[in-house]
Order: sequence, then structure tokens, then C-alpha cells
Amino acid sequence: MTRDDVEITVPNAAIASGKIINESGGPSKKSRVSVHVGVAYGSDVDQVRKVLLRAAQGVELVVEDPKPNIRFTEMADSALVFSVLCWIELPELRGQCVDSLNTAIYKALNAEGITIPFPQRDVHLYPDTTATPTRS
Repeated sequence: MTRDDVEITVPNAAIASGKIINESGGPSKKSRVSVHVGVAYGSDVDQVRKVLLRAAQGVELVVEDPKPNIRFTEMADSALVFSVLCWIELPELRGQCVDSLNTAIYKALNAEGITIPFPQRDVHLYPDTTATPTRS
């Protein structure tokens, strides 16, 4: 059954030849959650780390052990990208946790005056020098 309450039937041949991921198996049911956050170039990287860590620690679904971790993962076209990595008790809480994390992160960045950028493009328009002038 999927989270949308849809039953999926998997043929034995697919099971035998495929990779099966059991998120609730293994010695621990804890599951890692990863949220990617972009901030504006020029932001203080150390401040961003502190703000993101504080936001993650304030989310109720995030467990204390292992502790949340912040990684500066990319200098992208429009943003400095960080990953907020944390753990939850059960894999089925992932969607709820991502929602809570995104909300907490958005509010924390805004409160600290850290800009969340969006892609921007410069367009340069040049006059068409091949066109013939028209008389009116």
C-alpha cells in the first residue's frame, strides 16, 4: 500500500531481479531527512549554518540522536545551497517533517534577514542594424 492508499502488486520476477528498499527494516526504524536550502550570494556562511541548525533542532519530529547536520553543498547559479540533514523516528513521518522543516527554515531565515534568492536573468536588447528604416 502506498501513502495514498493505493495497492501495488509486484510480480515475483521484478522482485527477483530488482532492488527492494525497505525503509522500515534494519536494526533501527529511524530515517534520514534531507532538505536543500538556497541563500543569496554574499550571505554569511557561518550565520546561515547556525540559523539552519537552530531551525532543525526546533522541529519536534527531528530526533536529538543523531544530531542534525548542516552541509554547504553547492555554489549554484543563483544561490549558495545548503543541505539540512536530520533524523526522524519513523519513515512515514518524512512528509510531515519536511513540511515542518521548510516552515521553520523559512521563518528563521526571514527573521535573520537572510535572503532566499530566485533565479534571475539579464536580457540585453541590441538594435537591429540590418533593418531598413521606414518613413512615416
